[in-house]
Amino acid sequence: MRPRRDISLTGLIGGLTGAVPLGARAVEIIVNPQDLSRFWAIPLFVIVAVYLTAVWASVAPLPNRKRVLRNILSVTLVLLVTATILTGDPGLAVLLLIPSSLLAIAAGVIFQGPRRAG
Repeated sequence: MRPRRDISLTGLIGGLTGAVPLGARAVEIIVNPQDLSRFWAIPLFVIVAVYLTAVWASVAPLPNRKRVLRNILSVTLVLLVTATILTGDPGLAVLLLIPSSLLAIAAGVIFQGPRRAG
């Protein structure tokens, strides 16, 4: 019988649901920029790289996974607020509301459950 893998499914799904739409939008900007500069794809790729780090942290057997996911969550939230302020469009923050919530659950920031004594 194979040993059970230690994978954070909420962190994995949160990382993928954050990276895939942003990556698709960045590629769309590069391929068909319309009235945007292609340089707008660079910040999106940076945020995609942060979300892909969450995917790695969710799959790799890390002893401090929750701390790593909390740090990734804080970086993504700062990037989202900055991008929303700079562009004036809250659509990006709304798009990444679900991935950020899933990362917060995986990191133990929300829905932690009762504390165990001992």
